[in-house]
Amino acid sequence: MESLTDRKTGIPVSMALETLYCPRNFYLRYVTGEQSRDARMERGYREDERRSGRKNLQTDVSFREYDVTLVSHEMGLTGKVDAIEQIDEQYFPYEFKTGSVSDNQYERAQLCAYGMMLEEMKNVTVSHGYIWYMEDRRKIQIPFDEALRSAVRKAVDTAWEILEGSLVPAPHDDPRCRGCALADVCMPGETRILTGKKDECPSGVAPRSTFERTVFIDQGWCSIGCSGGRMTIRKGSEQIGEVPFEQFDQLFLIGNVSISGAVLSELFKRDIYTAFFTAFGRFEGSLAPEKSRHSALRIHQMQTSLDETRRLAVAREFVRAKLINMRVILRRANQRTPEKILQKCMTMIGNVKKQIDTAETADCLIGLEGAGTRAYFEGFKSLFSSEWGFERRTRRPPRDPINAALSFGYSILTGQVTGLINAVGMDPYIGFLHREHYGHPCLALDLMEPFRSIIVDSTVLRMIHQNMFTETCFTEPENISGAVYLNEKGRKAFFGAFSTRMNELATHPVFKKQLSYRRLIEMDVRFLAKYLCGEFDRFTGYTVR
Repeated sequence: MESLTDRKTGIPVSMALETLYCPRNFYLRYVTGEQSRDARMERGYREDERRSGRKNLQTDVSFREYDVTLVSHEMGLTGKVDAIEQIDEQYFPYEFKTGSVSDNQYERAQLCAYGMMLEEMKNVTVSHGYIWYMEDRRKIQIPFDEALRSAVRKAVDTAWEILEGSLVPAPHDDPRCRGCALADVCMPGETRILTGKKDECPSGVAPRSTFERTVFIDQGWCSIGCSGGRMTIRKGSEQIGEVPFEQFDQLFLIGNVSISGAVLSELFKRDIYTAFFTAFGRFEGSLAPEKSRHSALRIHQMQTSLDETRRLAVAREFVRAKLINMRVILRRANQRTPEKILQKCMTMIGNVKKQIDTAETADCLIGLEGAGTRAYFEGFKSLFSSEWGFERRTRRPPRDPINAALSFGYSILTGQVTGLINAVGMDPYIGFLHREHYGHPCLALDLMEPFRSIIVDSTVLRMIHQNMFTETCFTEPENISGAVYLNEKGRKAFFGAFSTRMNELATHPVFKKQLSYRRLIEMDVRFLAKYLCGEFDRFTGYTVR
């Protein structure tokens, strides 16, 4: 595959030298564009912003230039050194660091790289540079000896090997992974297990999800603005609510909602994914910040979609996981209240599952998925009293309250999965089980198949049995179509129950970790991306026990 950049353009010094710490870290940050930061990195960025006017910095040195851009065509590097001191014909690069004096190899190599770039640009010899540690207010001289220069050259060569060879470095899975800002994306232990190796250094802490906090705004004809770092919601001249931007990373807008340009600017600046739905819950689209620039991943996705053998291998796993999870929902219900119809439907689903491996086309798989789903809903309807009028699954339009709640829930889940797909760097409209259909996020529909029953169906079932839904939560059937929808009261009740379900913990069958359903969905999305890039020989969808 063609390199993502070339030597004349150059790799940023700060990125190339990530290979000293972890080549996979460089791959994730530079190639895929992951932007996760830990607390130490956040402090560093804030300090850089605070020092943007470095000419007022009180030191014992008079600098010739600040924030100098350097380029090395020989090494293929680019970067901006904090300052340069010139004495006669000699140049000395300076870097300012937060914290106290330390023997940090990365910091010293970064300074040395700037010195080597100066040598190439000015045709001089740069023997040493200085690091100014802000906390101690001390200047430390760093000699650019051959060992340090060799480390820089080796790190840069490794970075270019990853780029030019389209290599995906394996995770280290050692103590350096603990506390790494990218551990939730890299998943070193899980990756080793799925490649048949042992998790040598378990993290011991359940990882977070990309989208932990979702705000739902379901106020018809309201307007959204911003004031003082807060998102404000107004209806007419009255302000009916406000939320600090720091308190959410995902925004779902339902119905006719107007949004100001200032709010859009904040959403993009803060990487907040925004999804839009009609008042009846149909997913219309999204605004997705550019969280990933991993073009190679999208190429792999397209190639797999066009390769019938690989496409079928992925599609089979979506169907297999969906059938298993639907059967578990019925089995659990049968354990509480044994019914012959439930046992019959579980047997039918099991028989369909046995045919998956012999399906030779995507159309055959769609047919098997449809047969299993019909058997599932035949049993699922027996879990509700007849007063709810749920006889079968109807979608366009939903003709009873249960179908209305299911359709709304599936739309919300589609929005959630679409956001994760965009964040990881895949195209939500290029699927494997679902054929390309204009306007349909086929990959999102693929990935959510195993989670429909265990997220949405179980939520609706719980809400009905716990009287969280009443008749007043739904519209009256429309005269012509007979359509029934969740009204504002019903949607509000669903948002609460849905969020609770997404945050509930379940044990992963392979890794034996308790993770939120929100995180489990994200892991499936990320595992698919890793499979497409060749890290795994097989993709396997999540199944409950």
